[in-house]
Amino acid sequence: MRVHYILSTSIAAALQETYELLDKSRLEQNKKLRNLAKDLGNQKDNIEDMEKKNQKLENQNNQLKKEKNSLYEEVMGVHRQVAGFALELDACNHRSPSVRKRESRRPTKFESPLSPRESSPSGSPTSSLPMFSKRSLSRQGSGNKDKRRKL
Repeated sequence: MRVHYILSTSIAAALQETYELLDKSRLEQNKKLRNLAKDLGNQKDNIEDMEKKNQKLENQNNQLKKEKNSLYEEVMGVHRQVAGFALELDACNHRSPSVRKRESRRPTKFESPLSPRESSPSGSPTSSLPMFSKRSLSRQGSGNKDKRRKL
């Protein structure tokens, strides 16, 4: 019986140590879990803050899009008014733009302002020659180029 008593006391001591170690490891695990829970809570708060900031930025983005669209519509309205005004001017002139362009074209310096038929009714050959002004004739005979070459 004595052996039985010694064995039971040694088993009891071993069990006591095991329980103490289990308690110690459970306390450490609980401590780690509490720290993880705090970290998780902080991360959740951070996520909520980021979601709020994201929502604010989306609202600002939508507001800027609305402002951009309103400015675009305003500018396009001005362009439409200008285009409408130009169409009204064309309608007031009672002419197509192509007719005005032909009428406003100026003859070049080598063209006669009148057509060959209009310039001489007799149809003489001199009427088809280009008309030069005195100025253009005097420029043709400039001898500066020849003087430079000789030097």
